[in-house]
Amino acid sequence: MTCVGVSYSERDSMDPLVNCLPSEQPEKLTTKKKEVLEPLIKEGWATIKKGTKLHKKYTFEEFGDAFSFMTKVALKAEAVCHHPDWRNNYKTVEVSLYTFDKGGITMLDVKLAKFIDSTAAIFLKRNVEPKWVYSI
Repeated sequence: MTCVGVSYSERDSMDPLVNCLPSEQPEKLTTKKKEVLEPLIKEGWATIKKGTKLHKKYTFEEFGDAFSFMTKVALKAEAVCHHPDWRNNYKTVEVSLYTFDKGGITMLDVKLAKFIDSTAAIFLKRNVEPKWVYSI
């Protein structure tokens, strides 16, 4: 089955990546373009596997927050046809991002990382409005 980018909310209908097509393939970041990773590194992301993957660990207050976070990210990932590699252990979620068919990090990974961070902010600081929500 081919992922065609179905939107799960009205707000998502304005996102340019929601209606992704399989023919839209992002290119692997070159060494010169990797400066776009610097803001992510400052936010706690790391490059692993010789710079081919982005990785970050989140620790929430409780399992419900971790699971809610994963659910929101999963719905967006399905909508944009780009899925994280992740692990959940109670209130901890580890996320790795890379574009398998490109063999490394692409701008789609960068955009998804920003969305993941903004989503995590909602669940890491319960009862506090996030300062920003990045939409991909």
